[in-house]
Amino acid sequence: MLHYNERKINDKEATLILASGFVWEIERMDFRQKLTRFEHLTMLKPKVKTNALHI
Repeated sequence: MLHYNERKINDKEATLILASGFVWEIERMDFRQKLTRFEHLTMLKPKVKTNALHI
């Protein structure tokens, strides 16, 4: 999902309307930083089945 979203934003086919729970401003984070944050949040609650929403 992150790859897909990043590609759409980079290609100007989509815009980011909300990002919540990130350590820094999302616009200043690179792909690796975003992925690391998602991985960390996923490890905190392993029973959660849906940990992100993409609309």
